[in-house]
Amino acid sequence: MLVLNGFIEAGLFKSETNISIPDSQKAILILDEKEGSTLKEKLSRQRNLWAEIRKEIEESDEVLEGEPERLHFRTPTEVDAL
Repeated sequence: MLVLNGFIEAGLFKSETNISIPDSQKAILILDEKEGSTLKEKLSRQRNLWAEIRKEIEESDEVLEGEPERLHFRTPTEVDAL
């Protein structure tokens, strides 16, 4: 799989790097969820969301009881077996 970064200009995808792609090559184009969003804007939104989560946790007066449970993240093999 080849991943290309770029942008849409005048209805055409413009890659940030020069590359030759064979005719009739099957491809998938995934667009950012927000039109015109930049990486800097995305990171800023993510930082703001995490700041809100942290604020909520710090301001919470909920008393936690017991021991926290360990999390088990599935391995790629376990995910494929689902």
